[in-house]
Amino acid sequence: MISIQDLTIWLTSFHIPILVALILIPIAAFLNGQVFIKGLKKNKGGAVIYSILTYLTVIPGICASITIAYLLFFTRVNLVQQLDVIIHIGPVLSMIATLTITGHFMDFAIIPGFHRLSGLMLVTGASFVFVLILHRMRILIGFFAGAEVLAIIFIVVFLLFKFGWENLIGKKRK
Repeated sequence: MISIQDLTIWLTSFHIPILVALILIPIAAFLNGQVFIKGLKKNKGGAVIYSILTYLTVIPGICASITIAYLLFFTRVNLVQQLDVIIHIGPVLSMIATLTITGHFMDFAIIPGFHRLSGLMLVTGASFVFVLILHRMRILIGFFAGAEVLAIIFIVVFLLFKFGWENLIGKKRK
């Protein structure tokens, strides 16, 4: 089983490619807005490019956010010593920059699949808060088992929230 520390150490060997990708995605979003979108708010080609760029930046941003929150709230490590700026902070900053630039040039409702990403962000955040509350209350003895049990509980709570959210808003399940 690979730990978050092992994954971070492995990713640090790819600092330059990761940094280049994290910088290029917001730049590509800006250039897409300048070339394809400027003045054409409902351009489908530009919306598809924004969709790809958004997925490329939001998913790593969510993962980095969860990792930072896990390190801060569950393992209680010293973030100043343990945090790698490119691996942990870079994806979050790239996500914020890309979403800000995208929002400037195009309405998020036009971007294909953005509602799924925003739902993923909300359900992931709610699941994390729920697991954090359980952890702080020390209701389940399984929390003393480590990250594996937390990951399983997080996945179960995530699926429950997802199922409940779909039923709440009335989407049909496939």
